[in-house]
Amino acid sequence: MTANTKKPLVGPGHVQWNAVGWYVGGLGSSSWMFVISCFLFVNHPIIALVPAIAFATILVVCLLFWAYRDRIYPFTATMILFGILAITTPSVWIFLLAYGTPEVRTAAGWPRSPWPTLFVVVILPAIMIWGVILERIAMNKNDTSKSSYNSEV
Repeated sequence: MTANTKKPLVGPGHVQWNAVGWYVGGLGSSSWMFVISCFLFVNHPIIALVPAIAFATILVVCLLFWAYRDRIYPFTATMILFGILAITTPSVWIFLLAYGTPEVRTAAGWPRSPWPTLFVVVILPAIMIWGVILERIAMNKNDTSKSSYNSEV
């Protein structure tokens, strides 16, 4: 079976497989790591490896989940991807804060305030919680509409 003929699993809630949404989400959420890595590679190749590896990890996960979309529900894949992002994003951010020299942080345009770091650590888990709530609401609406349809028949 080729990638184009795979029939993706249909999720029970709102989240469904969508090629544009899947790849734009994966690339969009991690592209900053690629840019930082390219920028740092010229003068600090060892430090540049950390965001490059994190970016590659996210892309590989996106590709694997897309390849197995006929075996994994879209919401499950999305939450796993968000979980990986919730680990890699703060890890890269904090690594660059901890091991990047002041020259590296200045060259990368890194913020000096601690608030962006707190935001980076908290935002993805908050999005995951919000996503779970929205998916549960959508699933409950689907269940009630199915049960009301069945009672009318």
